[in-house]
Amino acid sequence: MPLSVGQEEFGRVLDRLIDDARNRSSAAITGDINAWAVEWGSKDTKKRGGVLLGAFSGLDLTLLNDGQGPTFTRGGASSKIDLIFLSGSLVRPDTCWGVSDICTLNNHRAIFWTVPRRHPRLRTRPSTERKRNGWKVGDLHADAIRVCMEEDCAGGSRTEDK
Repeated sequence: MPLSVGQEEFGRVLDRLIDDARNRSSAAITGDINAWAVEWGSKDTKKRGGVLLGAFSGLDLTLLNDGQGPTFTRGGASSKIDLIFLSGSLVRPDTCWGVSDICTLNNHRAIFWTVPRRHPRLRTRPSTERKRNGWKVGDLHADAIRVCMEEDCAGGSRTEDK
C-alpha cells in the first residue's frame, strides 16, 4: 500500500481485508504493506505497523517473515515492509518462505512461500480436463522463474525453525 495513502484510507482498506479474510476458511495476505513493526524485523513500530498488528490480532494469522533480511532496498537504505501472513489452516511445520536476490526491476525483492499439501486429493473418476501447471511466462521474466525454481524455497527458512 503506497505511503501516499493516508491513515484513514489505510484503515478502510484493512477493514475490507479483514472482513474478506473472516469469510474464508484459509487466507494468504501478502504484499507491499509499507508498515514497520519490530515483529517483522523493523527497528521500531510505526503507526501503520501498530494499526496492522491491532487489526490482524483478531484473526488466526501467522506472520512468515522472520526479519532476517530486507524486502526493500534503495541505495544504502533497506526495510522489511513486504509481508506474508497465512491463516492457521495453511501453516504447517514444513511451510517455508524466502526473499529472493533476483532482480525484480523495482526496489522490492521477490518474496515467495510454499505450503505443502496435507495429502493428495483422491479422484473418484478420471478427469477429462487437461491439468495446467506452471507459470504464465508472458507475465514474468523466464530467467527469474528458472532461478526461483532451481533454488530450494529461495534459500528461505521453515516455520518450525522459528
